[in-house]
Amino acid sequence: AMAREKQFITDASHDLKTPLTVILSNMDILGRGQSGEEERWIDATKCAAEGMRRLIEQMLVLAESEAKTEIKPERVDISDIAEQNALVMETVAYEKNIEYKTDIEPGLSIMGNADYTRRIVASLIDNAIKYEGNGGSIRIRLKRGRKSVRFSVANRLGVISREDISHIFERFYRADKSRHTDGGHGLGLAIVKNLTELMGGRIGVTSTPEDGTCFTVEFPAK
Repeated sequence: AMAREKQFITDASHDLKTPLTVILSNMDILGRGQSGEEERWIDATKCAAEGMRRLIEQMLVLAESEAKTEIKPERVDISDIAEQNALVMETVAYEKNIEYKTDIEPGLSIMGNADYTRRIVASLIDNAIKYEGNGGSIRIRLKRGRKSVRFSVANRLGVISREDISHIFERFYRADKSRHTDGGHGLGLAIVKNLTELMGGRIGVTSTPEDGTCFTVEFPAK
């Protein structure tokens, strides 16, 4: 039953990509030269279609990661990936008046997949910024331990309840059910967990009112 479900998700997602592309292209054409109420209706339609496209892309990535049992490992410069993604997201944090600190050890490598590593790092940073309130703080760390490389993202204000933590990596689960307009679908952390485990790593989360929330992924050191 699980295999049939995963195949259905993959097939349905592929079948939906083409009509959504057509819808978005047509909205762009219709929006040229429009103003006022017509422009607002077109923009709203485009926004809804973009949300559907993001969901479909996430479903395809999730289905792909769940279908694989192993990957062909390559040397990945995780320090460079962490630095690049932290820099890209710094402006977003600045706009929310978030204190943004990085502590990234240079020259660290792991054996894995570069694209998967980028998605893991970017998703955790984006998630922290999304759920951190204005005036909060975020700390991004990458350090080498005795046998592993550890990447963590912590935010101070966003606290996850004990009940939610036990489900946080499940598909379509959203800890903050009051947030229906952030564009998320509850797939991001499920994807991060699958990709991390495919590369032989592990992921965990801690969350307390005193220390805030910290997601940590750990990979065997190269």
